[in-house]
Amino acid sequence: MSTLIGTARCGTLEELKQFYQPGMSRAEIMPGRSLLSMALTDNDAVNRSAKAMFLLDEGSDPKWYDTRSGMNLLHILVGQVRGNVTVPDSDLVLLRRLLAGGASVNGLHRKYGTPVQLMRERSGTYSEGSIGPVYDVLFSQPDLDVFLVGSFRHSIYQQALKDKDMLPVLWSHVERYVRDHGLLVPVDQQGVVAGGVSARRR
Repeated sequence: MSTLIGTARCGTLEELKQFYQPGMSRAEIMPGRSLLSMALTDNDAVNRSAKAMFLLDEGSDPKWYDTRSGMNLLHILVGQVRGNVTVPDSDLVLLRRLLAGGASVNGLHRKYGTPVQLMRERSGTYSEGSIGPVYDVLFSQPDLDVFLVGSFRHSIYQQALKDKDMLPVLWSHVERYVRDHGLLVPVDQQGVVAGGVSARRR
């Protein structure tokens, strides 16, 4: 099993297939971890995509999440963004497939908040331009809740508003999403304060 796990994390698809057996895609390989969640941690984008697509074809659940931390597959995938390197098209295709399969764009990680909030954290370290395409995909989801309170007891709306001069790409996505979806900004989120409630559509 350790060889299966090792190839899931850092091997090629062909190497993984040497140890893969039907049904493993839906099994809990380690406590709280699926094979797909491990494959998404591969630092090689080509291998990561090939293995993830194979496992999804085999029946892996895109809706998987860690019940202890709240981490879901979107958190893992967007966490693979590296430096100023352009996000591979294969990752964007995979991101769309996970979302189409039911991965929650509003999933809350105990530390990092939603997947969008995790991307904001990475924006503080890396160029916004390199992760703009990831924002494009995440903000294309009609059920995205920009007022959901997550990391540091703030919503992504509050965080983007606070950082709008430093992170203009993120703020433009948030501002446009609120406008295009006819959302009312909760009174207690019009300034940068802790707490908040979900938005109501007009």
